[in-house]
Amino acid sequence: MVGSARYSETHNMEDVIALAESRMRSDIMLPGEEAHDEVWSLSRQEMEQRMRLYASVFDHVRLVNPENQTAWLLDKDGKLFTSPDKCFQMLGRTAACSNCTSRMAIMDRKTHRRVTVVGNKNFYIESRYVEMDGKPYAIELIDSIGNMRDFVPEYGERMKELKGEWDFLEKQNRLLRQKNRELYQLSRTDTLTHMENRRGLRYAFMKYIRHHLMVMMVDIDDFKQYNDRNGHEAGDHVLVQFAHILMDVFGDKNCFRYGGDEFLVIANLSEEEFDGLMKQVLDRVSRISIPGAVAAPRGSFGCVYGYADSQETLRNMIRQADYYMYQVKNVNKVKYGARGADVKKEYYDEHWMEKLD
Repeated sequence: MVGSARYSETHNMEDVIALAESRMRSDIMLPGEEAHDEVWSLSRQEMEQRMRLYASVFDHVRLVNPENQTAWLLDKDGKLFTSPDKCFQMLGRTAACSNCTSRMAIMDRKTHRRVTVVGNKNFYIESRYVEMDGKPYAIELIDSIGNMRDFVPEYGERMKELKGEWDFLEKQNRLLRQKNRELYQLSRTDTLTHMENRRGLRYAFMKYIRHHLMVMMVDIDDFKQYNDRNGHEAGDHVLVQFAHILMDVFGDKNCFRYGGDEFLVIANLSEEEFDGLMKQVLDRVSRISIPGAVAAPRGSFGCVYGYADSQETLRNMIRQADYYMYQVKNVNKVKYGARGADVKKEYYDEHWMEKLD
């Protein structure tokens, strides 16, 4: 019952009216708002009398010690007795309240209020610091609320407002998450070829560890000539065509634009699988048509096959493949047009740098 009191012949009408008026004042305060009440220091008999008065207004009245979670109730004769249940169990909870207003009341000696929901039941709880026979307690005044709209008339309208605000914020959050995904993708994707870039390689690096891999570095031979002779559009066309062939054959998540006209492929493939796919790559590269150019472009491919047991091993495999790619590139400058000079493939050797000429 909110803002009213049930008349009882055991109390003076003036006391009940005063109590109801006090309750009405408390109703307009927000949950958790502090009331600056004087401290009650009562004897046990006086406490029983005070609790009997409050029992005529509230559904439940009890005296609580939050430290050991015990509660004292009034028996049918209006005398205090210790409940066999913990204070939180009396509300139907299985664990102590995390926002215990009685604990707060004892800490700051002020009144605290809240509305709590347990299952399908709603409770209004008001906790006030009191002393009985010189010992600190909290007196809890509890009402069962059948319908929140009966407790707070503005509840329905406020819930509509909050739902509208929530829907708006959720929409904004969805847009923000989408933009963040787009920015994340842009940060790791080359805008021209739509291939993963060096940042994308850093994100993907760990997925290749502890796998048998084929690591391949690719360079477009004499790339500068396409820009110089045929214009930058022709150069961009060559880059896009090379990138799309590599992504089509090896998968777009395994291919990276390493820089300029260089590409990196890291694939979890057997040697036989890789050899078969490389035939497709060389065939498709040989059929690239470039506006204004007399011949299809050529590439230099340096490949290393081995087991990447760590990040450092994978880095060394990339370095070794890059070295072989430049070896092929140097050969192509002398013997351009020899198909067999396009690809060099070796097994990974952790001591490969020590064996360089």
